Amino acid sequence: TRRKKQISKGQGGRLRNLPPILCMSRKTKMILGIILLSIALLVCLYPVISNFTAVKYQSIVQTRYEKAVSNMDDTELQKAKEAADFIVVCPHWGTEYKLQESKDQQQKAQFLADQGADLIIGTHPHVIEPVIWIQSASGKEVLVYYSLGNFINATSGTGQGTAARMVGAMAQVTIEMDEQNRPYISSYGVEPLVTHNVSGTGQITTYRLKDYTEEFAVQNEMRKQDPSFSLSYCQSICREVFGDLYQQ
Repeated sequence: TRRKKQISKGQGGRLRNLPPILCMSRKTKMILGIILLSIALLVCLYPVISNFTAVKYQSIVQTRYEKAVSNMDDTELQKAKEAADFIVVCPHWGTEYKLQESKDQQQKAQFLADQGADLIIGTHPHVIEPVIWIQSASGKEVLVYYSLGNFINATSGTGQGTAARMVGAMAQVTIEMDEQNRPYISSYGVEPLVTHNVSGTGQITTYRLKDYTEEFAVQNEMRKQDPSFSLSYCQSICREVFGDLYQQ
Protein backbone atom coordinates (compact mmCIF):
# COMPACT_ATOMS: atom_id res chain seq x y z
CA THR A 1 0.00 0.00 0.00
CA ARG A 2 1.07 3.57 -0.59
CA ARG A 3 0.69 6.11 2.13
CA LYS A 4 1.52 9.78 1.81
CA LYS A 5 3.29 11.11 4.86
CA GLN A 6 4.35 14.62 5.67
CA ILE A 7 6.94 15.96 8.03
CA SER A 8 6.86 19.25 9.90
CA LYS A 9 9.08 20.85 12.49
CA GLY A 10 7.68 22.16 15.73
CA GLN A 11 9.35 23.90 18.64
CA GLY A 12 12.75 22.63 19.70
CA GLY A 13 13.34 20.64 16.53
CA ARG A 14 10.43 18.30 17.23
CA LEU A 15 9.34 16.18 14.29
CA ARG A 16 5.67 15.44 13.82
CA ASN A 17 4.25 12.67 11.68
CA LEU A 18 6.39 9.93 10.16
CA PRO A 19 8.45 10.91 7.11
CA PRO A 20 9.42 8.52 4.32
CA ILE A 21 12.28 6.16 5.15
CA LEU A 22 14.29 7.97 2.49
CA CYS A 23 14.68 11.74 2.60
CA MET A 24 16.19 12.60 -0.76
CA SER A 25 16.95 15.90 -2.39
CA ARG A 26 17.43 15.95 -6.15
CA LYS A 27 19.37 18.32 -8.37
CA THR A 28 18.63 17.62 -12.01
CA LYS A 29 18.98 19.22 -15.39
CA MET A 30 15.70 20.48 -16.79
CA ILE A 31 14.41 21.16 -20.29
CA LEU A 32 11.11 23.02 -20.64
CA GLY A 33 10.30 22.13 -17.03
CA ILE A 34 10.71 18.36 -17.54
CA ILE A 35 12.86 16.62 -14.91
CA LEU A 36 15.34 14.28 -16.59
CA LEU A 37 15.62 11.82 -13.72
CA SER A 38 13.37 8.95 -12.65
CA ILE A 39 13.93 6.91 -9.48
CA ALA A 40 12.75 3.36 -8.79
CA LEU A 41 12.25 2.42 -5.12
CA LEU A 42 12.14 -1.32 -4.34
CA VAL A 43 11.24 -2.52 -0.83
CA CYS A 44 12.29 -6.11 -0.17
CA LEU A 45 10.56 -7.95 2.67
CA TYR A 46 12.51 -11.20 2.91
CA PRO A 47 12.38 -13.75 5.75
CA VAL A 48 14.92 -12.80 8.41
CA ILE A 49 16.57 -15.25 10.79
CA SER A 50 16.03 -13.74 14.23
CA ASN A 51 16.75 -14.85 17.78
CA PHE A 52 13.30 -16.45 17.80
CA THR A 53 13.88 -18.66 14.76
CA ALA A 54 14.67 -22.25 15.69
CA VAL A 55 17.96 -23.54 14.32
CA LYS A 56 16.24 -26.36 12.43
CA TYR A 57 14.30 -23.79 10.38
CA GLN A 58 17.29 -21.67 9.35
CA SER A 59 18.03 -23.63 6.17
CA ILE A 60 14.36 -23.31 5.12
CA VAL A 61 14.35 -19.57 5.74
CA GLN A 62 17.64 -19.12 3.87
CA THR A 63 16.33 -21.12 0.88
CA ARG A 64 13.21 -18.94 0.72
CA TYR A 65 15.35 -15.82 0.96
CA GLU A 66 17.59 -16.91 -1.90
CA LYS A 67 14.52 -17.72 -4.00
CA ALA A 68 13.03 -14.30 -3.25
CA VAL A 69 16.28 -12.59 -4.23
CA SER A 70 16.41 -14.61 -7.44
CA ASN A 71 12.85 -13.65 -8.31
CA MET A 72 13.59 -10.01 -7.61
CA ASP A 73 16.56 -10.18 -9.95
CA ASP A 74 14.38 -11.64 -12.70
CA THR A 75 11.45 -9.27 -12.28
CA GLU A 76 11.53 -6.14 -10.15
CA LEU A 77 15.16 -5.17 -10.66
CA GLN A 78 15.00 -5.81 -14.37
CA LYS A 79 11.84 -3.75 -14.70
CA ALA A 80 13.43 -1.01 -12.62
CA LYS A 81 16.47 -0.93 -14.90
CA GLU A 82 14.22 -0.49 -17.92
CA ALA A 83 11.96 2.14 -16.37
CA ALA A 84 14.21 4.27 -14.16
CA ASP A 85 17.51 6.11 -14.19
CA PHE A 86 18.35 5.43 -10.56
CA ILE A 87 17.46 2.38 -8.44
CA VAL A 88 17.04 2.47 -4.64
CA VAL A 89 16.62 -0.88 -2.84
CA CYS A 90 15.43 -1.13 0.79
CA PRO A 91 16.03 -4.70 2.03
CA HIS A 92 14.68 -6.10 5.29
CA TRP A 93 17.78 -7.80 6.72
CA GLY A 94 20.34 -8.03 9.50
CA THR A 95 20.39 -8.97 13.17
CA GLU A 96 18.27 -7.10 15.67
CA TYR A 97 20.06 -4.71 18.05
CA LYS A 98 23.51 -5.15 16.48
CA LEU A 99 25.37 -1.92 15.71
CA GLN A 100 27.54 -3.60 13.09
CA GLU A 101 26.38 -5.16 9.82
CA SER A 102 26.67 -8.94 9.51
CA LYS A 103 28.56 -10.92 6.89
CA ASP A 104 25.17 -11.96 5.51
CA GLN A 105 24.20 -8.29 5.00
CA GLN A 106 27.51 -7.62 3.27
CA GLN A 107 26.90 -10.51 0.88
CA LYS A 108 23.35 -9.42 0.11
CA ALA A 109 24.46 -5.81 -0.41
CA GLN A 110 27.09 -7.00 -2.86
CA PHE A 111 24.51 -9.08 -4.71
CA LEU A 112 22.09 -6.15 -5.00
CA ALA A 113 24.88 -3.86 -6.17
CA ASP A 114 25.95 -6.40 -8.79
CA GLN A 115 22.35 -6.59 -10.05
CA GLY A 116 22.13 -2.84 -10.62
CA ALA A 117 21.11 -1.12 -7.36
CA ASP A 118 22.46 2.44 -7.11
CA LEU A 119 21.60 3.04 -3.46
CA ILE A 120 20.80 0.52 -0.70
CA ILE A 121 19.04 1.48 2.54
CA GLY A 122 18.53 -1.38 4.99
CA THR A 123 15.84 -1.91 7.60
CA HIS A 124 15.05 -4.32 10.48
CA PRO A 125 17.92 -4.22 13.04
CA HIS A 126 16.13 -1.50 15.13
CA VAL A 127 19.47 0.25 15.73
CA ILE A 128 21.72 2.25 13.45
CA GLU A 129 24.50 0.55 11.47
CA PRO A 130 27.41 1.83 9.34
CA VAL A 131 27.17 3.71 6.04
CA ILE A 132 29.75 2.62 3.46
CA TRP A 133 30.52 2.50 -0.25
CA ILE A 134 30.92 -0.84 -2.00
CA GLN A 135 31.93 -1.62 -5.58
CA SER A 136 29.69 -3.61 -7.93
CA ALA A 137 30.93 -6.26 -10.34
CA SER A 138 30.85 -3.63 -13.10
CA GLY A 139 33.05 -1.27 -11.08
CA LYS A 140 30.27 1.12 -10.06
CA GLU A 141 30.39 2.60 -6.55
CA VAL A 142 27.19 1.89 -4.59
CA LEU A 143 26.25 3.61 -1.32
CA VAL A 144 24.90 1.37 1.46
CA TYR A 145 23.09 2.48 4.62
CA TYR A 146 23.01 -0.85 6.44
CA SER A 147 20.37 0.34 8.90
CA LEU A 148 18.74 3.66 9.86
CA GLY A 149 17.40 2.23 13.11
CA ASN A 150 14.02 3.26 14.49
CA PHE A 151 12.45 6.54 13.48
CA ILE A 152 10.32 6.27 16.61
CA ASN A 153 10.59 3.66 19.35
CA ALA A 154 8.57 2.49 22.35
CA THR A 155 10.37 -0.72 23.24
CA SER A 156 9.50 -2.62 26.40
CA GLY A 157 12.99 -4.09 26.57
CA THR A 158 15.26 -3.52 29.54
CA GLY A 159 18.93 -3.81 30.36
CA GLN A 160 22.24 -2.71 28.97
CA GLY A 161 22.12 -1.79 25.28
CA THR A 162 18.38 -1.17 25.18
CA ALA A 163 19.00 2.58 25.02
CA ALA A 164 20.61 2.20 21.59
CA ARG A 165 17.15 1.47 20.16
CA MET A 166 16.16 5.08 20.86
CA VAL A 167 18.68 6.36 18.30
CA GLY A 168 17.72 6.42 14.63
CA ALA A 169 18.63 8.43 11.55
CA MET A 170 17.40 9.82 8.26
CA ALA A 171 19.45 9.38 5.09
CA GLN A 172 20.46 12.57 3.29
CA VAL A 173 21.28 11.91 -0.36
CA THR A 174 21.77 14.35 -3.22
CA ILE A 175 21.53 12.95 -6.75
CA GLU A 176 22.75 14.94 -9.73
CA MET A 177 23.13 14.30 -13.46
CA ASP A 178 26.56 14.39 -15.09
CA GLU A 179 27.32 15.78 -18.55
CA GLN A 180 26.25 12.48 -20.11
CA ASN A 181 22.89 12.66 -18.26
CA ARG A 182 23.87 9.82 -15.96
CA PRO A 183 22.73 10.12 -12.33
CA TYR A 184 25.25 9.96 -9.52
CA ILE A 185 25.35 10.65 -5.80
CA SER A 186 27.10 13.96 -5.36
CA SER A 187 26.77 14.14 -1.57
CA TYR A 188 25.39 12.08 1.27
CA GLY A 189 25.03 12.16 5.03
CA VAL A 190 22.86 11.28 8.02
CA GLU A 191 20.50 13.21 10.29
CA PRO A 192 20.60 11.39 13.66
CA LEU A 193 17.33 11.17 15.58
CA VAL A 194 16.31 10.29 19.12
CA THR A 195 12.98 9.15 20.53
CA HIS A 196 11.76 11.07 23.57
CA ASN A 197 9.39 9.01 25.69
CA VAL A 198 7.61 10.37 28.75
CA SER A 199 4.58 9.10 30.67
CA GLY A 200 1.14 9.82 29.29
CA THR A 201 -0.88 9.30 26.15
CA GLY A 202 0.66 10.60 22.95
CA GLN A 203 3.91 11.59 24.62
CA ILE A 204 6.36 9.74 22.35
CA THR A 205 8.18 12.28 20.19
CA THR A 206 11.05 12.19 17.71
CA TYR A 207 13.72 14.89 17.84
CA ARG A 208 16.73 15.60 15.74
CA LEU A 209 19.64 14.64 17.96
CA LYS A 210 21.24 18.04 17.41
CA ASP A 211 18.13 19.62 18.98
CA TYR A 212 17.94 17.21 21.94
CA THR A 213 19.12 18.31 25.38
CA GLU A 214 20.40 16.64 28.54
CA GLU A 215 17.33 18.08 30.30
CA PHE A 216 15.11 16.07 27.95
CA ALA A 217 17.29 12.98 28.40
CA VAL A 218 16.82 13.06 32.18
CA GLN A 219 13.03 13.01 31.65
CA ASN A 220 13.10 10.14 29.14
CA GLU A 221 11.42 6.98 30.41
CA MET A 222 14.19 4.95 28.81
CA ARG A 223 16.40 5.77 31.80
CA LYS A 224 14.21 3.41 33.87
CA GLN A 225 14.79 0.63 31.33
CA ASP A 226 18.47 1.30 30.69
CA PRO A 227 20.18 3.75 33.10
CA SER A 228 22.97 4.38 30.57
CA PHE A 229 20.64 6.50 28.40
CA SER A 230 21.74 10.13 28.16
CA LEU A 231 22.47 12.74 25.52
CA SER A 232 26.16 11.87 25.55
CA TYR A 233 25.27 8.18 25.19
CA CYS A 234 23.24 8.87 22.05
CA GLN A 235 26.05 11.00 20.64
CA SER A 236 28.63 8.30 21.37
CA ILE A 237 26.51 5.70 19.55
CA CYS A 238 26.44 7.95 16.47
CA ARG A 239 30.18 8.53 16.62
CA GLU A 240 30.81 4.81 16.98
CA VAL A 241 28.59 3.80 14.07
CA PHE A 242 28.74 6.74 11.64
CA GLY A 243 32.28 7.94 12.37
CA ASP A 244 33.18 11.17 10.56
CA LEU A 245 29.80 11.16 8.81
CA TYR A 246 28.24 12.25 12.11
CA GLN A 247 28.51 16.02 12.50
CA GLN A 248 27.81 16.73 16.20
